[in-house]
Amino acid sequence: MSAEQLTRLGRPSARAEIKGWVGRCPEELIEDWASLTRQMDVDVPMGDLTRSSKVTDVSAVRQNEERMLAQGYIPINCLAQIAGRSVGYTELLVSSHDPEIVNQDDTLVDRAHRGNGVGRALKLANLRQLLEVPQARRSRWVQTYTARDNEPMLALNRAIGFREADVMTALEGPLAR
Repeated sequence: MSAEQLTRLGRPSARAEIKGWVGRCPEELIEDWASLTRQMDVDVPMGDLTRSSKVTDVSAVRQNEERMLAQGYIPINCLAQIAGRSVGYTELLVSSHDPEIVNQDDTLVDRAHRGNGVGRALKLANLRQLLEVPQARRSRWVQTYTARDNEPMLALNRAIGFREADVMTALEGPLAR
């Protein structure tokens, strides 16, 4: 997607200030990032899968960053703030080993701010930022995984140019002890 195509898709939300970075989360935003990723763990649609929420604090965020960087991933992130309060985030991952396909990881908007263009502003800002990352110059595709019952995110992804390429089915079974 070109910068011109992203511009045609719309302007950022007038209400939200978008802060973006590549690599580790800036220290001044880390508490907010941890809080939003903790909320994502609770809010993410899981269908009939069973799992426990994990603890996401600053230490867990930093450990995840180190693990991803050690595996050759370059995180490209944006965080949305309204009136100084962080209300959403999104993350892209570029693999230094296979930069052709970029992974769209989490996107979350706080429940109180959904439906106001914050998610769209986040995704578009991060896609613009992706175009400026030297390691992403060879990238050709962005792929994302969205639960079939997450209609608002499916609609947003379609509106900004994603199309369904495959369906992933998650299966779960008991572990014999």
